[in-house]
Amino acid sequence: MPEGDTLFRTAPVSDRIWSAGRDGGPATRPGPQVERIVGSTISAVETQGKNLLIRFDNGLVIRTHLRMNGSWHRYRPGERWRRGEARARLVIEVPGAVAVCFDAPVVELFEERAEGLHPGLAPLGPDLLDPDWGPDDADEALRRLRDPARAARTISEALLDQRALAGIGNIWRNETLFAERVDPFVRVADLDDATLARLVATARRLLRASAGVAPGRVPVAVYGRAGRPCRRLWHAAADAAAQRRGAPDHLLVPDLSTDDDEGLMASISVRCDGEPDGGWTCHVTLRDDGRDVSRHTVHVGAADLSRLGPGATEPTELVKASFAFLLARESPGMILRSFDLAEIARYYPDYDSEFPSGPG
Repeated sequence: MPEGDTLFRTAPVSDRIWSAGRDGGPATRPGPQVERIVGSTISAVETQGKNLLIRFDNGLVIRTHLRMNGSWHRYRPGERWRRGEARARLVIEVPGAVAVCFDAPVVELFEERAEGLHPGLAPLGPDLLDPDWGPDDADEALRRLRDPARAARTISEALLDQRALAGIGNIWRNETLFAERVDPFVRVADLDDATLARLVATARRLLRASAGVAPGRVPVAVYGRAGRPCRRLWHAAADAAAQRRGAPDHLLVPDLSTDDDEGLMASISVRCDGEPDGGWTCHVTLRDDGRDVSRHTVHVGAADLSRLGPGATEPTELVKASFAFLLARESPGMILRSFDLAEIARYYPDYDSEFPSGPG
């Protein structure tokens, strides 16, 4: 589901901040009070590696780092939050919208003039998503990867080191290594400069392809597919080296590409109980290669069926088509275990317009 800078990229940076507060515990470190941004104007929203920076015209900057559990949500004024108020670390309200940062371990306010000395920002390597990225940035990333301190580290570890190159995480680390056919456990010292340069270029290309679109729209080849059929070889692939090291997400297989990508999610099984007056509860099982991958519960109201499946008397086919829509955009593990069908449009605004049975 959309998180982080995806939220703020959709909001006009000229909106006036008219209310701000922080709940759910103290700030992560001592510093100016967040109330100092009230009445100021957002001048820019940008990323530096995995940090989201919200800049204000009074010289202040909010920095958030979501780590594993944090997320940004955007709501309409008065709309019910999907998480409890006690989990909100930062709330920013502008006319027509409320932005809430939940569960982020790092939320801080600092003065822009001190940014060059900031311990969480100054050491970062070249940002792979920097729109002004050029040959000098690529050379600097290579130089940092070649630092003697990283020579004995595996390339898998080195790619995650934000001081070498900033912005890459588990998903695109795995996808980059797979795309370039590089063993994740090889030492940096054992790779030549040409291979390292290709890894940097591929990581940037994959990150740029995934930025600004809904999560899951860019297909992944290996991440999260441990024990499942390989997208290149139609069988359950598991690299022997990965098995020895207990790292199931690294599935390295020979490059025997096929143009037939159909059948990757072989079965979407749906069973719905209920009636028009009270709505339906649908139980969905996703199967891959004959194995159950995940189970989900979906609630469908009569209004949803009328709007998206006109003429249907029950929602089985609607739910099945909706899951096909979701699986084209995200992996089974990212789909909520229980949700209302109407929530899909909240995360994917194109759901209604692209839905096969819907309007348009």
